[in-house]
Amino acid sequence: MSRTAVEVCAELDLPCWRFHRPAWQPQPGDHWQSFTDWQVLPGLLAGKRNILLTAGQLTEDISAQLLAQAKAEGQRLILRTAAPPRFSWPDDQIWIKAIGPFDLAAEAALFDQYQIDALVTKNSGGDATVAKLAAARNCGAEVFMLQRPDMPAARQEFSNIADCVTALRSYLAI
Repeated sequence: MSRTAVEVCAELDLPCWRFHRPAWQPQPGDHWQSFTDWQVLPGLLAGKRNILLTAGQLTEDISAQLLAQAKAEGQRLILRTAAPPRFSWPDDQIWIKAIGPFDLAAEAALFDQYQIDALVTKNSGGDATVAKLAAARNCGAEVFMLQRPDMPAARQEFSNIADCVTALRSYLAI
């Protein structure tokens, strides 16, 4: 959507601004493996036992691949999303409905309860869900981090909400 917005605004000579939280960066003690294509994820997760999926709504195709692998390898998938999956999620796997922000104590308890050894997440940045990365670090779980796609530059880009609001007020003269 960001790419399309930038292209349409350029065609129509409209201002296009983007607010984008700074991406998370690995910290000492992290075990991150970055990926850019969902199709490689099942191979990356081979050998993992208890996998926490916190990457939002997955496609039916990638879900089917992950579920087939889980069945074949005896993996347990723990899907945490704000809304129910858009596809059938089997009863022998776990779905947790949850909306951040999440704190470290709760995330550590989740990792402990399910003995999480792998976390799959998008590099969305921000503070609301970063505690899962600290929980993974603290228990030695590997993090499989979907990297952000390359996007064309917007006319103005902000990583601080206050700066964005100030610029918007100035632009609108309010």
